[in-house]
Formats: sequence, C-alpha cells, structure tokens
Amino acid sequence: MIDPDRLRHELTRMKELIASDPEVLAQFDKDGNGVIDGAEWEEVRKLVIRRLEREDFERQLAEKVLEEEANETEIQARDFSNLELAFDPRRSDASQADEIFEREIARRRHSQTPQRVRVSEHGTLADCRELVLEQTGGIKQVFGGMFRREYSIRRRDGQEVGRIHQKQNEMLQDMTNLSLFRHQNVTFLIDDEVADERFEMSRSASIGDNSIAVMNPNKRMIADTSWTLSFLRRKYEVRAVREGVSYYVRRLLLRPFTFEILDPFEEPIGTMSRGWSGIGFLTGGNLFHIDVQEDVSPDVMWGLLAAALLADLDSENGSRKAGLDFLNG
Repeated sequence: MIDPDRLRHELTRMKELIASDPEVLAQFDKDGNGVIDGAEWEEVRKLVIRRLEREDFERQLAEKVLEEEANETEIQARDFSNLELAFDPRRSDASQADEIFEREIARRRHSQTPQRVRVSEHGTLADCRELVLEQTGGIKQVFGGMFRREYSIRRRDGQEVGRIHQKQNEMLQDMTNLSLFRHQNVTFLIDDEVADERFEMSRSASIGDNSIAVMNPNKRMIADTSWTLSFLRRKYEVRAVREGVSYYVRRLLLRPFTFEILDPFEEPIGTMSRGWSGIGFLTGGNLFHIDVQEDVSPDVMWGLLAAALLADLDSENGSRKAGLDFLNG
C-alpha cells in the first residue's frame, strides 16, 4: 500500500518537472495540446505508483536480508549466492568476469586492431548510442593503481572512436597524500577521435564522495556521475548539467554483471554490461558495453561513459573509495 502523502509529494514533483522540461512534457502529451490531463495524467500517475511500489519492494527485501544477517554468528557463513553480489568485498575468490579476462588477455593482445572510424561519420563519439569501453595495457591491468590506466572506446563493430589516458599515477598520489579522509583527484584525458577534440574526466574520492565530472574542450562541465546509496545493488546517478536532469545506472539483482540504464523517471532505457562478449576478442572483466535504446543527448552519453569508468574503478578497487559502498558491493 503506497503512503498517500508520499504519493502526493511525488506527483507534485512530477508536475513541476513536466512544467519545467519540454522534453518530459512531450513524452506524455499524446494529443500535442501542451497540457497533461485526463488519460495522459493517469499514465503519469501509474508510472509514479509503479516506481514507488518497486522502491517499497526493494526496501522490504533489504530489511529482510539485514535482519537475517543480524542473526548470523559469523559473516563468512552467510550464503550470498541468492543475491548474486558479484562485487561483494567479502568474497575472496575471483569473479567469473575476472577469470574470462585472464583467459582472453593473451589472445586480445595478438588480435588485429580495428580501423578507426572516419571523422565524417559522426560529429562526436558521444553521438553513438552503443559504445564499448575496454581497459588496455596488457599485464599492467593486474597491478591496478601502480600504472596509469588506459582505455579504448569502440563502437559495436569494433571500430575505435576514442582513447582514455590517466594523467596521474594513483599510487604515487596516495603515497604523498596527507589527508586520511580524501584522495587526490585523478584526471583522465579523453581523445575524441571522431571530433578530433580532447575531453577530460576528473575522479573525486573521499569518505562521502565517489564521483567523476566530465569537462568539454572548453573546460566546462557537461556531465557528472556519482555513486549513490542503494540497498543490495550498486547504483550511480548521471547528471546532464545543461539539461538539468538525472539518469541512473543500477546493477540488476539477478544479473550481477549487468547494469540497467534508467531515464529520469527511473524507467529502463538500456543496459551496461561488464565482461560483454559481443565482439570475439573484446571479452573480459575490464570491459563495459553501453547500449542505450532510446534517443539521448551527447551530454548524457558522456555521463554514461563516465559511469562505466567509475564502475570499472570501483570493481577494481573493491569499492574501498566509495566509503559507504559496503552496503551493496
């Protein structure tokens, strides 16, 4: 049973969003008269109720799990297999994706590098609605922060459209960091080989902060993504700065290597898969496949690319820098 006060509050928020955002208005304005009424408003109401019911279900499930854990005498004896917490920090064995990566790393190294996409095909790499983010660098990946990370950004067909280079050495930064509560920012340089421009991503990490901001070539922030508290499964918020809206990336409960991409109403519009095997030689733990099935702006795609990078860093580091991420691995 949905709390009436909570439902009224959420419907009020929806009215404000519809009034302030023409794109949201257009999603529900079926007759094109610029007003949401009658059956159109009922559709909005049903959508809000479905979201609240889903949140209530997740909260009840989380309370049940926490209650069961309180009765356990040893946390090691707890069986998490039914929740499929793929990134649970209490697990010491290698994940399935990590095993796949180890088997494939040698073969990928000898694979032929696909030709780069021609600049004339797209205005920017973020015009693509399907991208593959792959960490490169061979055996250096095993040592994490000891080396500067490198990534390749590809289309589904394997054509490279961009590269990411880590600017600082994270291990050296940690050795010289005088703060116990905050890590120094790590900058990633993104060469957009479609637009022939350079973007930047800045990763910030502290006890209460785990985020990445995206700057365009003019050093203006166009998007950012941050870890957000969510019971049982990891969740990131993606904000498109100029649009003033948020999208979400949330790990699926029963598919531990897959995240769902949610629109501002938290309705699914795509997926983000870790260890995707859609291209033969592009298979491994340090790989994310982003597939958005609805039209979104390039700023949103930059934010989703940042979310994939942040999820990869969190998985690599066991989410230690997320501070509160022990709740959902």
